[in-house]
Amino acid sequence: MSNLSFGNQKSKYKHLLVFDTIALLSADESNRVQVWRNNEQLGECYIPGATYAEISKFAQDYKNSKDQARARAFLEFQSKGGHYKTQPTEDNRKIPLDNPKDRQILACAYRLAAENPNSAVILVTYDATMQALVKQSGLPNFCYLTAKDIAEWFHNLYYQNKVPQAVHDTYQRMKQFPKEPFTASGGHNGNRRNHVVGKEEKQPRRIEQVAEQPRLKSAAAEQPRKSHQNSQQADQSSTLKPQKNRFFSPVALSIAVACVAVVTLLGTGFFTKNHSTTVVAQAQVDNQPVESTPPNLISQAEATIIEFQKTKDGSVLRDSLNELQTLKNKQGVRLDEQGEQRLSRLKHKYAIEVLASSGQKAEAVKMLKEVSPKYSEFGDVKKWIKKLNK
Repeated sequence: MSNLSFGNQKSKYKHLLVFDTIALLSADESNRVQVWRNNEQLGECYIPGATYAEISKFAQDYKNSKDQARARAFLEFQSKGGHYKTQPTEDNRKIPLDNPKDRQILACAYRLAAENPNSAVILVTYDATMQALVKQSGLPNFCYLTAKDIAEWFHNLYYQNKVPQAVHDTYQRMKQFPKEPFTASGGHNGNRRNHVVGKEEKQPRRIEQVAEQPRLKSAAAEQPRKSHQNSQQADQSSTLKPQKNRFFSPVALSIAVACVAVVTLLGTGFFTKNHSTTVVAQAQVDNQPVESTPPNLISQAEATIIEFQKTKDGSVLRDSLNELQTLKNKQGVRLDEQGEQRLSRLKHKYAIEVLASSGQKAEAVKMLKEVSPKYSEFGDVKKWIKKLNK
């Protein structure tokens, strides 16, 4: 630890803390909420999309009650006023990690460090391989600590205006380099070489901390870059060559979609006994890039599921379901991977635990058929459809 004093300043530099899943959920059960609040005193806290996806997966995993309890506790903490900033799922294929979850977490931390050169960005992780790659990053404002280091910082140094040695060393590096933002490619404005993204670097051996869990894939990572280039070329060529019937097809399709939506609403009647309906899915009408689902909707969906499990009030599920479905309709019936998983989860639970449980089997089957095939529990959805159709 460092004996560095800030004098009259609480902190010489702004701190950005970026958490991986194991570090975040390692807080002691007896006072974990207080631990999470203590972290907020040390700096701005960030949750990479990959971390949030894994926490959500743990919250739904009934096989490991300990991890499930920790994950649900954090989601509840976040829904009741936690100030951890959830980031979109992102990836950097140049980072030499085979584990997509770890690579995506590191990509998020790396991006925050590149975009905030005047802040000390701290990746909180126990993973030795990720720690090694932080050291090789070439970013002067980037370092790592473990969750234990963070706790010792708060209890032993924070009120003395001191910081851990790793953070102190980061300050010293930041003084030696310009404060301009780094380039988007991961390099710096200067001539310093970035080791994290260099393909020629020898890849370190992967050190697994826990058994590998199923991961949610990033929608952005799955879309080929070549298709994006082709779409740009098509847009450019469309300004040179007149197109036939460009107006008719989308307009006619939009009108048809509106009619189908109205007819469906009238025909299906009311899904629940309190006569509240769910938003009807539309047909896809465009090919525009899908936007990231707002983090507040993701958090709301998770909090809704937890609230439903406590109260069994189906309306709380339906309200969040409608918000996500409305957003999906506006975006050509598409959400990013996180949004689609949350919406599918809400439809799955609503169909089984609200509709089917109250005898509305046909309505339950209809809703289950709207669930995306990419949903992590789609196999269970198919079993329920078959069961309810008997």
